[in-house]
Amino acid sequence: MHILKFLINIKRAFERFGLFIASIFNFIFLLPVYFIGVGITSIFVRFSEKDVLFLKKIEEKSYWKEYNLKTQKKEDYERMF
Repeated sequence: MHILKFLINIKRAFERFGLFIASIFNFIFLLPVYFIGVGITSIFVRFSEKDVLFLKKIEEKSYWKEYNLKTQKKEDYERMF
């Protein structure tokens, strides 16, 4: 019985060690991915001067956007794909 408890404790120790190592490597590998992805996107948006989230205040009566969608003939919708 003592051997079984010893092996179970070794297994738990390796599991905890594996989770610790995994958390460190995830942090190390995902941090640059985040900064590259979000950083490049934010730089692109700043240089293009787009208001992606529509945060700039507009002086209009309504915030609704008007879309001029034209209707097409029924034949145009039949074989789209």
